[in-house]
Amino acid sequence: MTGAAWWSERRTLFALAVVALVALAGCPGGGGGSDQGTTPAPAADDTPVPDAAMTPTETAETGTSGTTAPDDGTAAADGPGTTPTVTPTTPVATPTATATPTATVTPTATPTPEPTLDDVTANVTAALRRAGSFTLQSTSRTSNATRTLTTNRTIRANATAGVAYVVDRTELRGGTDATLVTESYTTNDTVLVRTYLPARNFTFYERQNTTAVLGGNRSVGANGSGSLADQYDLDYGRTGDGDYRFTADSPDQFVGNVSDGTVEALAVEVVVDAETGLVTYLETELTVSTDRGELTVSRKRTLSGLGGTTVEEPGWLDEAREQTSEEDDSG
Repeated sequence: MTGAAWWSERRTLFALAVVALVALAGCPGGGGGSDQGTTPAPAADDTPVPDAAMTPTETAETGTSGTTAPDDGTAAADGPGTTPTVTPTTPVATPTATATPTATVTPTATPTPEPTLDDVTANVTAALRRAGSFTLQSTSRTSNATRTLTTNRTIRANATAGVAYVVDRTELRGGTDATLVTESYTTNDTVLVRTYLPARNFTFYERQNTTAVLGGNRSVGANGSGSLADQYDLDYGRTGDGDYRFTADSPDQFVGNVSDGTVEALAVEVVVDAETGLVTYLETELTVSTDRGELTVSRKRTLSGLGGTTVEEPGWLDEAREQTSEEDDSG
């Protein structure tokens, strides 16, 4: 090989070695400038580099040689002085599914039915027996344009002692005035009755047998709510003390029967003790229009003295016993 040929080959090999070193170092441009079209300076000692040290790959057609760089994940340069291009891979984010909120369904509360008057007064007889004693006062009045009929009743009963004393005073006013007083004293098996007409100063006694149990409807009449429930469509409520209160204030709330008239006005109030189920207060007023004029019927009743009522024998009791002792008790 001539000196010129040798130098040409070494120059080419040296250039390829520089490219390979740049590729291995991963630094673009090698050392501050492009190597393309420049000739590197020969080694200082001008000692040829053995062929085995470079392992060149020659191309017959172009006369150029290249070295194969180790595969470190980057592409080899196409020629001297070129910078390998690395295309970055942009990670694609996987969208996170958005959970659809589940609607909260609030259950509809079932309203509690309002109690009726019959519901809260179902055990009157038992309640009166537990109370032992009571006082019931009532007034009923019926009036038209010319006359008024009024009855005042007082019942004092002691179921523990087995006695009851009832006083009814009935007065008729308008036209011919009249007054009738009826008293009865009841024991477990006997009823003594006194009837008195003040206008004639007339007194009559009689004795009756009875099997009525004190506290029941016959001997006491302390409730009577069934007839109210049949006559009125009552509104439910509570008092400030927590007792039941039933009211009506419109003619449309009358559901009873009026045979020969039309209900024009009404007012009803019923108070039931929440603990005992007893009607402690009752007031009704009903105005009816008829062919004979307007008729008003009112009633008021109070129940008191539960467990604290005493019953004394009336002053006429001995005389009643004497006058009725020989009479037939079957009546």
